[in-house]
Amino acid sequence: MSNKKQEAAKDSKPFDGLLKALFSEQSEEIISCLLPDSHRPEGVSNDKLNVELNRNTLSIDIGRHIVYEGEDVTFNLEAQSGSDDDLLPRMHEYALNLYRTYHRPVISVALLLFEECTVPKVPFVMQCGGKERSIFYPIIICMWKKDAYEVVEGQQRCLYCLLPTMKNATVDLLAQAVREMKEYGDQPRFVRHLLWFHTMLGRTTTISQEDKQKIEEVLEMQYPGFALFREDPVIRGMILEGELKGELRGEIKGIQDSILDIVKGRFSSPVVAQVQQTIAPSHNIEKLRTFLRELVRLSDEQEVLALLTESFPLPGEVKAAQEMILGVVSARFSPGVAAQVQQAIASNQDTEQLRMFHRQLFRVSDEQEVLPLVVQCFPLSGEVKAVQKLILDIVSDHFSPQVVAQVQQAIAPSQDTGQLRLFLRQLFGLLDEQEVLALVSQCFPLPGEIEMTQELILDIISIRFSPQVVAQVQQAIAPSRDMQQLKMFNQQQLLLRDEREVLALLPQLFPNSQEAQ
Repeated sequence: MSNKKQEAAKDSKPFDGLLKALFSEQSEEIISCLLPDSHRPEGVSNDKLNVELNRNTLSIDIGRHIVYEGEDVTFNLEAQSGSDDDLLPRMHEYALNLYRTYHRPVISVALLLFEECTVPKVPFVMQCGGKERSIFYPIIICMWKKDAYEVVEGQQRCLYCLLPTMKNATVDLLAQAVREMKEYGDQPRFVRHLLWFHTMLGRTTTISQEDKQKIEEVLEMQYPGFALFREDPVIRGMILEGELKGELRGEIKGIQDSILDIVKGRFSSPVVAQVQQTIAPSHNIEKLRTFLRELVRLSDEQEVLALLTESFPLPGEVKAAQEMILGVVSARFSPGVAAQVQQAIASNQDTEQLRMFHRQLFRVSDEQEVLPLVVQCFPLSGEVKAVQKLILDIVSDHFSPQVVAQVQQAIAPSQDTGQLRLFLRQLFGLLDEQEVLALVSQCFPLPGEIEMTQELILDIISIRFSPQVVAQVQQAIAPSRDMQQLKMFNQQQLLLRDEREVLALLPQLFPNSQEAQ
């Protein structure tokens, strides 16, 4: 790929992810707005509507099973934010592969976001010997030719994030649209859509710089926290990360499939089964990639199993290492130090790191030496520090010193970026101090509270259901640090009488557990 094409691909990444995230939330509404003669096919479950190709070879932006002009078809949309001479040949290739895979006609749509996009000539024709050998008719939609007034007038709210790319997008019209976005969406969704809206506003050329400044002033004045994520690339990245989750899941599955292909071709069935069982629950893409890189060098089955144990330690191994540490700390130091150590190691899944800390702990005799050792062995990443700083910036700007102090005390020991990000997203837009303190309790429960709730769940399950169900529940809830999630499961399982209902509830509340695979 040429440097120019690489730069174009990199530049389009945020917009590709944005469109994928938007479609994942409101695909049917958006497709109906773009293709008025389309609708959802009857009797087709949600999991059968999405279509895609092998991500290791071809990766389409959006694929969906729809009915168009009365006929079942595959809808393929490709979003473009800049010039791309290869757009139509690539879409033609996608259409042929989608037809071969799903045996339905393919409706191909190119969604051109900005005026700088090159509008391709349609149809795309391949000729040989003066004769047309292949003809491809995609639908081209230029967003700068769509009328923002008509979209708002028609209350097509699924397209409001894209309003800045359209013509006639006045300051008053955009402000009205954002008010509707807030009124008709919950808080997390509004935050996501507002950021997507702002991303489009920053890039579009259909709105003057003067009007862009005016709409930003309106947003900053009306929506607390807008200025922070507008100016800070870290928080923008955290909110935008949700856009790539679907793409990441596909990449994870692709790596898992590659691992299994290698193992099946070179090792025995028991080894294949063990590898498959071990990697299936993993959502850590870096661990999977590292395992794949090391795996290709191995030829001995024992080496494969050793690598498997090293790369994906069993939950029991991590828990055993954590318990050894807490046993030493509790016996030798004060409860306050024990609580801080427990918070530091709770989310750590690295058995080697935990064992190293355990060995070094025996050399420490003074409480004052324990916390520096914690920081040394479990250092706060730059990302953790950045998120903590953003949280405190927001709280300091909007709430009393007492609330700031409680928030600071609650988040200081946390090294869990997922936990901190969740708190930051939900904090955005809160105006009441009691709501903030309730959110602190929910996201950062006191040491031991999670373990007590987990034990309570297992005690109840043990009385009512078989050991097999108890084992599966234990495996599902063990990694969870979400008190609300655990309490909700405990409340709902009390209403259930059938073991199958309990097992069905697990993947709903603990989607990252093995049972959800």
